[in-house]
Amino acid sequence: MDKILEVKGLSQVYGPGCNLCFTSTGPEFETNICPHCGSIVALHDLSFDLYKGEILGIMGESGSGKSTAVKCLYFDQMPYSGSAIFFDETGQKPLFKLNPAQRRSLRNHRFGMVYQNPNLGLNFDISAGGNIAERLLMSQVMNYSEIRARP
Repeated sequence: MDKILEVKGLSQVYGPGCNLCFTSTGPEFETNICPHCGSIVALHDLSFDLYKGEILGIMGESGSGKSTAVKCLYFDQMPYSGSAIFFDETGQKPLFKLNPAQRRSLRNHRFGMVYQNPNLGLNFDISAGGNIAERLLMSQVMNYSEIRARP
């Protein structure tokens, strides 16, 4: 099976961060606020591999870092630490080392995002089907006739 995404040690801290943030927060401390620097640990040490044909569901309680993880992987924000590699027919792309043009290209042609706030991701001037088709056409996954032919 072909790997398409490899995420290792993805972490995000809001605030200045310090070398004690990860060892002073978490479930055993019942807080995600670092007592030493006041930073918020939004995500710590997320790792997973995603293979072609798989669908990954991320579940957790409110504030557990689900949206933060996706925002990092979609380039809405850069992570505090960790790595992510995207694999495609042209090779490996280390996501957090790409330049802005390369990130924009991946975001526009290979990735898709469904935001919790529909105003951020939907075009209300076209139908729901049109919104879906627009992303498929931009990603070059299908052409218009293939989209129309699908049930």
